[in-house]
Amino acid sequence: MNHNPVLKVDQLNLISRRRGRRRRLLTEIGFDLQRGQILAIIGESGSGKSLLCRSLVAEPPPGMHLEGWVKIWSETQAFDLLQLTPARLRQVRRDTIGFLFQATAPALNPVLTCGLQFRHLVGRDQHDDHFLDERLKQVGFADSNQIRRLFPFMLSGGMAQRFGMALALVRQPRLLIADEPFAHLDHDSRCWLRETIHQIRATTAMGVLIVLHDLDDVRSMADQVVVMYAGMMVERGDRQMILTRPEHPYTAMLTEIDYRLRDERRLSCLPVGPPKTVLPETGCPFAPRCQHVAAICRTVLPPLRLTDSGRWIRCHTSH
Repeated sequence: MNHNPVLKVDQLNLISRRRGRRRRLLTEIGFDLQRGQILAIIGESGSGKSLLCRSLVAEPPPGMHLEGWVKIWSETQAFDLLQLTPARLRQVRRDTIGFLFQATAPALNPVLTCGLQFRHLVGRDQHDDHFLDERLKQVGFADSNQIRRLFPFMLSGGMAQRFGMALALVRQPRLLIADEPFAHLDHDSRCWLRETIHQIRATTAMGVLIVLHDLDDVRSMADQVVVMYAGMMVERGDRQMILTRPEHPYTAMLTEIDYRLRDERRLSCLPVGPPKTVLPETGCPFAPRCQHVAAICRTVLPPLRLTDSGRWIRCHTSH
């Protein structure tokens, strides 16, 4: 394995305190990402994937706080994002992390052209059009002059994601975080974005953390896979191993679902929705849905452990 880290997460918890009650929305998340790797986060809606993305850039929702470690490497040193001052945190995020949203257009300023928004972000001289043109061409815009004059509402979904990719890559980050970037794209735009991420990863050795719903995308993109359930990482390992030989019962259920269906039928085999995670934990949150549940599953939260197959898993009954 390439031991050139970009990101290391250890014992990451997202905590909410309301009316004196402590709730844990993310529990003991831990993984690492190497340069040139693509790590996919999977799990059904409500499993904590987007909360994890926000936590990785030290931006918890209002009224919540983070515990643990989120370490990111620049070219010269490593930073624990949770220990930085607000000003230093903004600087490190700006220089090392690119973020691609599920839908780019709502995140843009509607009264500024794409060209002005690009210049404001990069912080360069407003007459440095060559730099802007190169970044727009990198993501497939043949006519960069036209794109610079457009307002966000004039962009199609695919064009908005291309522009969002250009914004994410403008400072040549070490890490790209993409939160369900294919969610609102047509087939051609999805294929283009998959290929673009592969090409940029190959040419820059950038680490990519990407949230995905479609297992076909996982198979075509990911090197490593993290499976999330109820704010917990229940299984992590090599893509081929996780998708073809899942050991956690929840991962086994996911691999049986045809994620190409975009309606409620795709979750027909899962009897009830994900429960809330409330401290203190009184067992495995997946126990009410698990076909292999044992008595211990209802009373004791399984520890995260490394198996002989080289994967991490949180399960009492899996061997």
